[in-house]
Amino acid sequence: MKKIIFLLILVLSQIQSVQASIYLQTWTDEYVYYPGEPITIYIYGSGFPSSLQFPTSCQVDYIMDGIYDSHLGLCLMILTYANLPHTWTIQHSLSHYTPDLGFHSIWPYMHHPYSFYCYSDYGYFFVTPRADINKDTYIDFMDYSIFAQAWNTTPSDENWNASCNLAPPDDIIDALDLQVFTEKWLAGF
Repeated sequence: MKKIIFLLILVLSQIQSVQASIYLQTWTDEYVYYPGEPITIYIYGSGFPSSLQFPTSCQVDYIMDGIYDSHLGLCLMILTYANLPHTWTIQHSLSHYTPDLGFHSIWPYMHHPYSFYCYSDYGYFFVTPRADINKDTYIDFMDYSIFAQAWNTTPSDENWNASCNLAPPDDIIDALDLQVFTEKWLAGF
């Protein structure tokens, strides 16, 4: 009986050490995006305990805005050594969930055959209208200044700025683009 209790305590202490050690951190390749731009998510994992039996496999996923759970199973990796940090790169699928304008959060988590908890830091990003030319989350005189410098240019001009081509792409920055810009002017972002 003492052997069984000892083994049970030993197993529970192994699981406890697994629960308290893994740390996940996430970020995106940019902080500010335009609607429909591809979003690349990075998840960094560290502190994989030596109490796990290696090699082992785990799956990393993320929840966006507390709503969309990627749970695609595409991020499967074999861990061969304990305490070896790893960074997963995930291309978010806009066809599954397209973030609206505004502030967004990403929470990473990990699946593993053993039951354990990972400490995680949220990642954040912002989606701003295309008229926010400098992507500072405000449509203001700074954007207008950039727009004015690119006024009446085409891709062959030295001062061409593709970010100012706001109307359906027609390869000239003109009154159609100015109309889109003024509609979004001081939009409150």
